[in-house]
Amino acid sequence: MFASITILVCEPLHLEHATVLTIQDTTELDFSTHRHTRGLGPISDASATGLKVHLTLCSSDAGVPLGILQETVWANQLKMQN
Repeated sequence: MFASITILVCEPLHLEHATVLTIQDTTELDFSTHRHTRGLGPISDASATGLKVHLTLCSSDAGVPLGILQETVWANQLKMQN
């Protein structure tokens, strides 16, 4: 699904630029100090809670940013221990 959306978004950009790059990044937002915030999940640091964010950026081969193609934000689910 994302591939077809990316092609539709990038097609007009490709007319202006010979090469279009898509750059992916996943990062974590640590909200551990926000004790009353709900809807958070575990992140890489086992004692921390927060959100994960995945972006796909579009840029020209010269490094000129062309926009954000896709963004997903989610909270990991806590695993139940037996």
